[in-house]
Amino acid sequence: MLVVVNASPWGSSSAAAAFRFTHAAVEAGQQVVAVFFHGDGVYHALPGGMADDGLPDVHHQWRGLAQAHGFELLVCPAASARRGAPAVQQALAPPFRLAGLVELFSRVGSSDRVVGF
Repeated sequence: MLVVVNASPWGSSSAAAAFRFTHAAVEAGQQVVAVFFHGDGVYHALPGGMADDGLPDVHHQWRGLAQAHGFELLVCPAASARRGAPAVQQALAPPFRLAGLVELFSRVGSSDRVVGF
């Protein structure tokens, strides 16, 4: 399964739903090949400080989930460039990494389903 996150961490409930869905999927034994962050979703790749007080650090949550279950966190370079490059791109740390649409479409071809948020 490939998960595509377009929603910002703080803009709607879609971002939280994406994380909860992915977490539930891997806990149920589903194979997640990658999570692709596109549009405002690239903000998930920024460590700390982007959320309101009292909200979870989604960057940390995604990192922990990906490391625990062995899938990649892919960030669209064009979307990150439109949202503050080089700051977004320089802040990336594994398991987050830049991956373009060619790699996204390659992952689509090798996934049994694509779920977008």
